[in-house]
Amino acid sequence: APVSHVGSGMLRGLAVADVVLVVPPGGVAAGASVEALPLPWSG
Repeated sequence: APVSHVGSGMLRGLAVADVVLVVPPGGVAAGASVEALPLPWSG
């Protein structure tokens, strides 16, 4: 689920995240696949 704290200066959302999704600047269509990068603290 998306976190509620987003933005380039908001690290709180990143701190509670399990993965980071790689979304191109133009976005993606609903249901499209994107690369998911697991974060080292997510286990």
